Amino acid sequence: MTALLRGLPVVLVACLSVVTVGCSESQDGPDSGGCGDGVRGAGESCDGTDLGGATCASLQLGAGDLRCGSDCQLDTSGCAPAAACGDGVAEAGEECDGEDLGGATCASLQLGTGDLRCGSDCQLDTSGCAPAAVCGNGVAEAGEECDGEDLGGANCESRGWLAGLLRCADGCRLDERWCSRHLCDNRVDDGGAGLVDCDDPACLGRLGCPGEQCGDGVDNDGDGMTDCEDPDCATNAPLCNAGCTFTENASFGRCSNGLDDDCDGLTDAEDPDCAGAPFILLAWDLDGGRAEAGDLVYAAATVHASEALTDLEVRLEVPEGFEAVAVYDSGSLEATGAAMEWQLGDLEAGAWRTVSAALRIAAPPAGASRVCLQAALSGSASGPSDDPDLAGGADPTCLRLP
Repeated sequence: MTALLRGLPVVLVACLSVVTVGCSESQDGPDSGGCGDGVRGAGESCDGTDLGGATCASLQLGAGDLRCGSDCQLDTSGCAPAAACGDGVAEAGEECDGEDLGGATCASLQLGTGDLRCGSDCQLDTSGCAPAAVCGNGVAEAGEECDGEDLGGANCESRGWLAGLLRCADGCRLDERWCSRHLCDNRVDDGGAGLVDCDDPACLGRLGCPGEQCGDGVDNDGDGMTDCEDPDCATNAPLCNAGCTFTENASFGRCSNGLDDDCDGLTDAEDPDCAGAPFILLAWDLDGGRAEAGDLVYAAATVHASEALTDLEVRLEVPEGFEAVAVYDSGSLEATGAAMEWQLGDLEAGAWRTVSAALRIAAPPAGASRVCLQAALSGSASGPSDDPDLAGGADPTCLRLP
């Protein structure tokens, strides 16, 4: 028995030793796989992509890319302090800051030209950018003076001239060659120098008057033809038109001088122009040569008041083959586009008034040899307009077709 008791402690101690060893846990924590197994363990800030939910922001290190190093410690080198909008330096997360646009411009953003700015939120403000102007699209845009028929509201008068037709030239720049400091379309010596319309040097090259000076013996425009030999002078210069200068007009003493002033074969009282108000219509093909489809035509109607006239109105029908382009001198275009009208009101005896418009030859009637215009005057004086270079007092003004 004593022998048995003496052996018992030994057995118990041995048993306890076995239990202690078999029941204890590792002192390294729940993960005993080590750094690199992709699971963050004790003593590791991270492991692979397991960052334990940490971010640059949660570590108060701004924005950026938080990574795990090979030693299973967080690598914060990819973090950047939060940008301070308003410090004048475009930083991460900001498109711009103050004057620092990061090198951006309207052009670099494919937004044309203009003023690129930085908003209060440090994001680019493109409201000052405008698409690059496209010359030829019919819209006067930034950088263009005009485009096609769009003159941006400009006219000869707003450009400092007395009268005329402002046009848009190649390159979308305004063409003032048809503007004039004289009225060159009324058959009146309004300069007081004894020179009428295109015979007045002030009108040369402007408002339908040719560059060829039609009475100086010089080939002014270099086309090999001089004075009246030049077709430029055929219809525009009275010196080349049998000396015709004025319509027969009592207001200017032209109805009692014994001369056929307008070369229509009728002298003084024989000429219907001397009865009532002489009313003439002149027209030019602004593209030169014979009229053809697409050409721009400038038409000017002048009323001379040989006596006081009241409630005058001029109406110019847009005939077949034409389309209205613009109405000048406070006129208006009917909604249908079929006619242009001017309310002239009253004219004192001896006064005159010229109104004008631009039309385009759209499609001349098939087989026609010419296209014609004729205006109508109504009020205390009435009647159709006259081409002063043709016989009679109610002749339309025509342009020859090719």
